[in-house]
Amino acid sequence: MLIEFTVGNFRSFREKATLSLVAAADRKGGGEKSPADLIETGDKDLRLVPAAVLYGANASGKSNLIRAVSFMRRFVIGSVREQDSIGAEPFLFDTSTRNEPSHFEVVFLLDGEQYRYGFEVSHDAVTREWLYVLPTIREIELFYRESQTIARHTRRFREGKGLEERTRPNALYLSVCAQFNGEVATRVLRWFRSLLHMNHERSQLLTSRRIGQWFQSATSALQRDIEQFVQKLDVSIASISVVETTRQLRRSDGTMREITVPVLHSHHEVRDAEGRIVDRKDFPIEDIESEGTQKLIYLSAPLFNVLEHGQTLLVDELDAQLHPNMTCAIVQLFQSKRTNPHGAQLVFATHDSNLLDPKLFRRDQIWFTEKDRAAGTRLYSLAEFRRTDNEKVRPDAAFERDYLTGRYGAVPYLGDLSAVVERLLNESDGTDEAPRVDHAAAAR
Repeated sequence: MLIEFTVGNFRSFREKATLSLVAAADRKGGGEKSPADLIETGDKDLRLVPAAVLYGANASGKSNLIRAVSFMRRFVIGSVREQDSIGAEPFLFDTSTRNEPSHFEVVFLLDGEQYRYGFEVSHDAVTREWLYVLPTIREIELFYRESQTIARHTRRFREGKGLEERTRPNALYLSVCAQFNGEVATRVLRWFRSLLHMNHERSQLLTSRRIGQWFQSATSALQRDIEQFVQKLDVSIASISVVETTRQLRRSDGTMREITVPVLHSHHEVRDAEGRIVDRKDFPIEDIESEGTQKLIYLSAPLFNVLEHGQTLLVDELDAQLHPNMTCAIVQLFQSKRTNPHGAQLVFATHDSNLLDPKLFRRDQIWFTEKDRAAGTRLYSLAEFRRTDNEKVRPDAAFERDYLTGRYGAVPYLGDLSAVVERLLNESDGTDEAPRVDHAAAAR
């Protein structure tokens, strides 16, 4: 389970920012009716929220936060492979940060124990790396790395012995230890693999191929759940299946090659004039289904996978191409122990203000991103937001109305767009004055 994630000097995050899924302390015993079933961790002082939503203007940093988690996951899993550069992207709009390392840290629960793992990386080297465990009330350092100097706990992290020399400057010590089957490192790496990230920008072929492979490898129970989910979407799909299909793929040198990929097909019933089913047609879903329907189908596999195994799913622009009621229904799957008995978590970015409802989200589940004067992203939650009178936001406040009117910040300042259009029209007409409009005549 994800507890906290911190990022600094990465893309738009100049300063360190922390996304926390810890339930706010003032909620406990406060008599407030919560719209979400909190995740119990076994620690009476630590309860987690099952979902967190990110709001903010375009280019405010919502996607960059999810990209930061994705980057950390990808680097942990793949750093043992030879590579020319690490690919971290520091904050570029300040001369003091361009050559400084990027910072990543995550706190999570694994097999009943709390771990804190992080690293700092430059363009081509790991400058710092650390792993701590909290078995009881005091944190224990398993290893700490400063450049190529690595100190480890000789008893609790024996698996790392002798691997210090095998760790390249641009590779993570944790990843190397996992490559050599270290017990703790392998478990931590497995947790990172369980973090699932969906980005709406992925190509259809890549998404269809990946989800097709996922559907093929899923258990029959999971396949059945996905089919039932699709059938209940009210998109007229009777069932789905995987068909091995030959596709043309362009190589980097411009030549074409054939590959065989598992492609999802949707099945539709054909009825006669009396409404009787007389036939059934199947098509590749990317050929016939709308983009919204495709997204729902592609989303179904990771969605049910994380619910089944109690994992964490991060989605950028969850609401894109989806009806607001559908987005709300997906969120509600995580909010109830009945549909989320294993403590799965959902973190997503959205512009759908309909979800800003105290009947759906607690204040500590709502997060905002906003750019400061130096173009750096500031991250804050509604639970910690203070109004001008220094009071907290009421748990039953009109979240959506107050957000759209700018009371919480994190909204775009548009100015007067009509002035821009009028100036453009004037320039095209060769006149200096805005066209006069007879509003009374227009009303008639």
